[in-house]
Amino acid sequence: MSLGELLRTKSSEYELLAEWHAERAPVNDEHFVACQAMALVGIALREVAEAIDMGWGGEADDPY
Repeated sequence: MSLGELLRTKSSEYELLAEWHAERAPVNDEHFVACQAMALVGIALREVAEAIDMGWGGEADDPY
């Protein structure tokens, strides 16, 4: 499994947790905050996976 795939898998887990908290948000404000946080982490992980797949973070060119 590549790093990008691993990050996407983790992202999906956070998105699932966000959905779980969203279902409970009307009952408790803490679930609403948790939902937003889990969704944000899921998005960030997907963006990092995409950047890695595009070649970001590779070896830097030596200017000397």
